[in-house]
Amino acid sequence: MEYRKRVEKLLLSSGREGMEKLLEWMAENGYYDEPAGACQSSPAGGSLAAQSLYVLGIMEDMAYLLLHDNEETLEAKRNSLAVCALLHRIGFLGTGLEETREAEAEKKSVGIVSSFIALDKEEERALLCNEMIGSDFAANMGTAGMDFALLLFFAEKWMANEGKNGVKG
Repeated sequence: MEYRKRVEKLLLSSGREGMEKLLEWMAENGYYDEPAGACQSSPAGGSLAAQSLYVLGIMEDMAYLLLHDNEETLEAKRNSLAVCALLHRIGFLGTGLEETREAEAEKKSVGIVSSFIALDKEEERALLCNEMIGSDFAANMGTAGMDFALLLFFAEKWMANEGKNGVKG
């Protein structure tokens, strides 16, 4: 349960009200055990927790590259990066991964997470990242500053490419 301890530590460090209840829900619904599914090749393998921690690592690396000269802003964004990366796929839990379309799972993720903790607009956009990338960004409606949805989108694509090609970041 190394993954579980790490996920819980990261999410609890955000200090958000309702996080303990969300973590209980995640454990009860297979977050730490449910396989990531065949829909996503992943060098992380294993559970949704393992895959999400891998995505978080990529997002943190990208955020550092974008904000390395502004440590104050980077530090302020760390909790949001963890929330986005670790919770973006929980909409797949208990649904049969192969039967759930991407946009449905993303909307479900927002519904689940926001029933336990408050999300800011940028975090909500990130949980809807693939749907948002396809529609919102095509309409040129991105937000100013660091956009978690874009970071999450590119981290997911990076991970998928590593899984398919055996290429390490």
